[in-house]
Amino acid sequence: PDSGGEGPAATVYGQAVLVVNTPVADVYAVDDLLAPRATQVLYNEPVVKTRKAAAYGFVSVQLQDGQEGFMRESDLVASHDSIEPAAHIARILVTDLTKRVFSHASSGTLLVETLMGTLLYADYAGDGVFRVTLPGGEKGWIGSNGVMELPLDDSPVPRSNSGRFFTNTALS
Repeated sequence: PDSGGEGPAATVYGQAVLVVNTPVADVYAVDDLLAPRATQVLYNEPVVKTRKAAAYGFVSVQLQDGQEGFMRESDLVASHDSIEPAAHIARILVTDLTKRVFSHASSGTLLVETLMGTLLYADYAGDGVFRVTLPGGEKGWIGSNGVMELPLDDSPVPRSNSGRFFTNTALS
């Protein structure tokens, strides 16, 4: 959205925030590939880099729920373009088991296949498609079936739509 010529839009995330750029990224208890996996995070999810020392190729992070662990550096990008609400018009929640993001609205190449629960931000909504920003700033296209369009703020989904979305998700 246009900021009215008053300079760049305000950003929500600081420099310590990194964004997951793989469909699913592992979070380890310690900075070792052989360590037990503590949890996983989905594509385009923000994590906060902490000041703890980590072995080469790992980053110490804190997840949105407060849990801490270590992630592979290759699974993260420093660009916040894909999660900054000021540059987008809607949040898109994947409700199908998987959802493909393509380079073009029709006949594009596959950029990434996301999983249920992935949250993407759209800067354009057209007839049956959304243009979403991917980690690293690249744009991709996603179909409107199998996703739920949410407002940018944290306001609840209108009740008239919530039952349909719950049913579709449960069936998936």
